[in-house]
Amino acid sequence: MLTKNPFKQLILINLVGFFTTIIVLIICNLYGSEDLNLSLIDLFIIESYGNTNSIINTIVTKFRLPRSIFSFIVGSGLAMVGLIFQSLLRNPLADPYILGISSGAALGSLTAKIIAGTFLTAFSFSSYIGAFIGSGLAITIVWLIASQNRRLQVQTLILAGVMVGTFCAALSYLIISLLTSQAISTHIIWLMGNISVLPFNLLVVYGILIVLFLVIFFYLSSPINLLLLGDSAASTSGLNVERLKKSLLLLASILTAFLVAETGPIGFVGLIIPHANRIILGSDQRLIIFASFWTGGIFLTLSDLLSRIVIAPNELPIGVITALIGAPYFLFLLKAKKYG
Repeated sequence: MLTKNPFKQLILINLVGFFTTIIVLIICNLYGSEDLNLSLIDLFIIESYGNTNSIINTIVTKFRLPRSIFSFIVGSGLAMVGLIFQSLLRNPLADPYILGISSGAALGSLTAKIIAGTFLTAFSFSSYIGAFIGSGLAITIVWLIASQNRRLQVQTLILAGVMVGTFCAALSYLIISLLTSQAISTHIIWLMGNISVLPFNLLVVYGILIVLFLVIFFYLSSPINLLLLGDSAASTSGLNVERLKKSLLLLASILTAFLVAETGPIGFVGLIIPHANRIILGSDQRLIIFASFWTGGIFLTLSDLLSRIVIAPNELPIGVITALIGAPYFLFLLKAKKYG
């Protein structure tokens, strides 16, 4: 049942989410692959005034803090995109990774980098163009395969997404296998999902972008609530169902492309987080969109911390951590709901 007045719930969700995020960011700055033996007071002094030890100051302010913030941004974005796809398709198994969009964006980004000759650069406009093209082609192919008699077959769409994603991933690894040994190592890690340290100006761009999409998705949450009642009921209420579906599909694909262009395909965040929030909060999109924003960011930030400390001083790709958690959860959903 939809909440008639979600104002109090929204305030609570955002307060809890904000303060929990602050705590998580503090933890992620205190701990890492290097044991700096910092206390909470030390961290506060470093963040506020700097530190006489330039090495510690550099590790905390130039690496740990921006990386943790970017992890939060990416996790928030993936969780919101997963929620949009699950609501659009009315299926808890949908997310950009399962539907092949992430793999398509990664293939496009990788191909664009090679064509533009911009390997191993921290920022390349060609990477984003390629990601947009790849994600667009992937979702278009999946959508066309799953559309029969102008109706979308959800089970077929999930299976088509898995196959398209597998095919795109195979092409990506084929391309990488033809590169130099140094490029092979770097891009295999990227394809497994990798959080990097972004320049401050690019981090600000991503921060503004994720807040913008949060506002847009929240604005569309009431129409999405109508869509969840069924196409017929939504149309009777005056909603242009097809236009809303196309708009959501376009917005979700654009955000996915932006994220994948920098991190590679990170799986299962968009699957786990929205579904868990829906179990706790119900079906009201006005609540779940903010809950997914906060919990998705927190989940990926903690996953990034694990990737840095599990085999320290070496690192695991963050996609390995999310897959170890998400794959069993995906199998649980398949068993519980008997999809496929």
